[in-house]
Amino acid sequence: MGIVTMWMLLKQKISDELSTCVTKIKHEIADDLSAHGTKIANELDAKNNTTITAEIERILTDVYKKLTAEINTKISNELSTRLSEINTELNDKLTAEIKKINSRDAGYASEAQKLFNDMATRINNIEEAYYNNFASVNASIEALQNGLIQHYAITRRNQPIEADLLSFLLSSPPAYSHSYKNNKVISIIT
Repeated sequence: MGIVTMWMLLKQKISDELSTCVTKIKHEIADDLSAHGTKIANELDAKNNTTITAEIERILTDVYKKLTAEINTKISNELSTRLSEINTELNDKLTAEIKKINSRDAGYASEAQKLFNDMATRINNIEEAYYNNFASVNASIEALQNGLIQHYAITRRNQPIEADLLSFLLSSPPAYSHSYKNNKVISIIT
């Protein structure tokens, strides 16, 4: 073997060794870079996810607050409008009913007044009738007294009667007067 061949073999061996070392170093660097890249990517993802999640939550909270405020305002306005319409409708119906009731009440009051007036007139007529009828009762009493006087006169003829009793009976018939008490006629012998 000659120097040139040795030299070529050595050169080839060094080249192979260098190539193996370079490949090994490349793989180690690639593995290290991959591990560091994964670590950095994971850290960035975690940081970004936390930041992104917080940002998303903040945005959603703001949107929720705005939507809630708008919805509450719309609901409140709609409810207020509807309640006002219902209130107006009910007031109109109640006012109409009150007018009907008042007109009926006026009719009932008028009718009741007529009934009371009729009752008062009838009571007055009844009182007058009893008062006027009392004159016939008084006449009946006088007729009864006259009948009693005649009876005693006949009896006196048949039996002696003391003069006092006869004079009492033969005296003028008692006068009657009457008055009203609690809507009843009271006869008083005077």
